[in-house]
Amino acid sequence: MIVTAKMSARGEDLMKDFAPLTARAKQAILPGFIVLEGLDGSGTSTQLSRLGEALRTQQIVHWTTCEPTDGPIGREIRSILRGEQPMQSKDQLAVLFSQDRAAHLEEIKARTKAGEVVISDRYLFSSVAYQSTEVGAEKAYELNKNFLLPEHCFFLDIDAETSESRRSSRAMRERYENFDEQYELRMRYHASLSAFENSEMQLHILDGLLPIDTITEQILSTILSSKIHKE
Repeated sequence: MIVTAKMSARGEDLMKDFAPLTARAKQAILPGFIVLEGLDGSGTSTQLSRLGEALRTQQIVHWTTCEPTDGPIGREIRSILRGEQPMQSKDQLAVLFSQDRAAHLEEIKARTKAGEVVISDRYLFSSVAYQSTEVGAEKAYELNKNFLLPEHCFFLDIDAETSESRRSSRAMRERYENFDEQYELRMRYHASLSAFENSEMQLHILDGLLPIDTITEQILSTILSSKIHKE
């Protein structure tokens, strides 16, 4: 089970909320698919770029991508997150993310089948953590239960204070990008990731406060030492 050194009463409550999902969160994995997760400001976008460059240097065929995507549904999601249009219902984002992911996964499957390594900045774990704040753990998972899991998921763990500090220079703040939300979301992430502990997916909790180069090396070494790019 994934726990923090000192779990708050709120953290314990969330673990209980997500615990019933453990028996069900056992989707099949998609070989060659890797996911980066973390709070806003955790460095997933930076690592996506660095890993892409490293794989190019290693001459490993790959595709770096992200969620929400740049497709029509993904653009609608981003508009809502930026506050450019209001949410029509409390489950709107959860449903839109699921729809965007369904189309995204089809391309991911096609690329991994062709032998590419696919790395995505965020995937269903973000939805289960973030959208559970609005629709609850059960519904957030239900909307994502039919999606394949990645072979590896790397969670870049930082605290809410670090998230706030790293986001302070951003000109625009999106939905969820405030201290209280990020504090809550870190606990939700840990609780939701615990629900997948019985799946075949390999989960890696990395210290997001480590130097950027060190984190890149940790992730890259897993890729290079595995069979991901050798199928």
